[in-house]
Amino acid sequence: MHGNSFPEVDGHPIHTDPEELKKENSFIALYHQLKIDQDFENQEVIGDIPAERYYGNTEYKLMLTHPTADKIVRRSTQMKFRLQEGSGEAFYVIGAGDKGEAIGITQKDMEASLRTLHKMAHTLTAELTLISVNKGRKGEIVKVRVN
Repeated sequence: MHGNSFPEVDGHPIHTDPEELKKENSFIALYHQLKIDQDFENQEVIGDIPAERYYGNTEYKLMLTHPTADKIVRRSTQMKFRLQEGSGEAFYVIGAGDKGEAIGITQKDMEASLRTLHKMAHTLTAELTLISVNKGRKGEIVKVRVN
């Protein structure tokens, strides 16, 4: 650990310093812009996608809300595995069930989930790129590239 009491992943503390919070807020702003750019409000509900596979570089998460430091450590380890499986590139589909169900979540839960995903990526010094925002049966589904 650094000189603080925050848990770490690969030597990076799990907390949000003011600079990291600015980056997180910018990421959330990009998400809102992508919703506009992809005309989210007028989209049809997408169909289910293939089920998540144990191996590979794609991870489905229905939501990533209310993260504890311990959950961030575990999920960052999982992210590291997905990155290794994809030779440095992984994809997260938030709002989808493990069997590929296009469920979707509320905007509030999506924002919280994207903030958690950002914290996970930060612990691994990985970058996030928003790929798409789609309408699921009960809300939003967002695909994010991690590298």
